[in-house]
Amino acid sequence: WAFYAAIGIGLGLGILLAINQIPTWLHWWEVPYGDLLSVNLVGTAACLGVFLIGIGISRK
Repeated sequence: WAFYAAIGIGLGLGILLAINQIPTWLHWWEVPYGDLLSVNLVGTAACLGVFLIGIGISRK
C-alpha cells in the first residue's frame, strides 16, 4: 500500500504546487489574499483527496 500512498502523495503535492503557481503564471491578474487562501485550501484538499484515493485503491 505504501506504493499507492506514495503515488497519491506525489500527485497531491504536484496538484498543490501547480495550483499555487497559477497566480505566478497569471502575473497580470491581481489576486486578493482571500482568494490566495481559498486556492491554498483547495490545493490542500486536493492533496488529501488524492492521498485518500491512493489508500482506498491499495486496500482493494
